[in-house]
Amino acid sequence: KIGERDAMLHKAVDDAIAELSAYAKTPAYKTTVTNLIVQGCFSLLEPEVTIRCRQEDMALVESIIPQAQKIYAAEIAKQAKGTTKAVVLTLDRKNPLKGKAGGVVLSCNDGKIRVDNTLDARLRQLEEKDKPNLRKVLFPIEA
Repeated sequence: KIGERDAMLHKAVDDAIAELSAYAKTPAYKTTVTNLIVQGCFSLLEPEVTIRCRQEDMALVESIIPQAQKIYAAEIAKQAKGTTKAVVLTLDRKNPLKGKAGGVVLSCNDGKIRVDNTLDARLRQLEEKDKPNLRKVLFPIEA
């Protein structure tokens, strides 16, 4: 029975990932990708970061790189009381992500350190982290 529930939970997450593909076509997606880039930069804390995205997101990501760099620098200055730390973001046009619902993968040090901020990876992380609560929602105990 537990195996069946895990399979159903996994299918629910798969269905949600499929829905995320539609979200990637909305105006809100631009803000989401900007936030994912900035958050990834904070995870890496490196001066040079490479971004990978889906082929269909290349123009979008390229257009928001300057804004993401400004947000990152402003947040660093705010959190570190005036410390300045810039990040140079480079879009990897040669290796687009395949089969992802959207989002970005950030890396540094020639790809040795990576942050997977794709929407499906974030959803899978949530699935693992919050599995007990997801089970309660999907499989409520009858009184």
